Amino acid sequence: MRKLFGRRSPLFARALLALALALALVLPATVSVSLAAQRPNGAGLVIRHGDGRVLVYYVEFTEPEITGLDLLIRSGASLTLANFGGLGTAVCAIDGEGCPAADCFCRSYSTPAYYWHYYRLAPDGTWQLQPVGPSSRRIRDGDVDGWSWTAGDSGLPS
Repeated sequence: MRKLFGRRSPLFARALLALALALALVLPATVSVSLAAQRPNGAGLVIRHGDGRVLVYYVEFTEPEITGLDLLIRSGASLTLANFGGLGTAVCAIDGEGCPAADCFCRSYSTPAYYWHYYRLAPDGTWQLQPVGPSSRRIRDGDVDGWSWTAGDSGLPS
């Protein structure tokens, strides 16, 4: 039996050095990959009220994706929603601005027609009006959604 800290053969010393170098090369890559895997996903949310006030939220999530409705709910904003069956969920009011659930688009019958418009921030920095409701949109890490109480342009900041 050999001593733990006694004299070792040159072959053993070379093998130990090779193992240490291999670990030094592999361990940092493994640690950075595992740390990145532990970071939660996140998405942004911008809400513009009719008076021009803009609220910005960052919502973290552990799932690979969530819906736009999940993003809005998890932001903590006060919401009034209406379920339209197979068409999904409509946003009637945010933070008290908008319409009651029983008449979700009450201001859309007037001229100008106000309601909560739903947008996503495109890679080129422009806001694009969404052709689907928030319960149908899939949000992934890095996405940004916008809501604007407007009868025209989004008014959302670029």
